[in-house]
Order: sequence, then structure tokens, then C-alpha cells
Amino acid sequence: CGATQPETFGDLVRNWRGDTDLRATAEQTGVSAATISRVERGELLDMRTFVMLVQATDVTPAFAFELIRKQIAKTTDAVVGDTPVEGDKR
Repeated sequence: CGATQPETFGDLVRNWRGDTDLRATAEQTGVSAATISRVERGELLDMRTFVMLVQATDVTPAFAFELIRKQIAKTTDAVVGDTPVEGDKR
């Protein structure tokens, strides 16, 4: 089908939204345009927003949680990877 597999929940939302502008997406989902934008940029979301966007994107909660888990791991790896640990010989 040519669709790429999202790596994060933000990717999922961005891919689902496609060319639809943020305001129209906000009206469709009940989630503010500002919040959708933050989610697409990788910010973590509250449970209410998560449920609303999972319902809108029509994916399983388990799949959406897996994307968020990957997103958190990616962020954590970047932060930990950039911070020398005491005793590290880098």
C-alpha cells in the first residue's frame, strides 16, 4: 500500500492527518490544534488526549502504546547517550 510504518505516536498522528490542516483535525478529533501539534513534535500526552487520538486514528491502544514506548526509549537514549556517566572514559 506504500504507507510507511510510524516510529512514534507523533508520526502516526502526522501520517493520519496527512494534508488536513490542524484546525480541521482539531474539530474532527476534539483535541486542540496546539495539542495535536505538540503530539506530532513528540511531546507526551495525557490519557484523555491519547484515547481521543487512538479512536480518531483507528489503531489499537496496544499499537499506540508501543509507539509511545519507542518514543520514550528513543528520547531516553538520546538524553542518556549525551550525558557522560561518572567514571566513563569517553
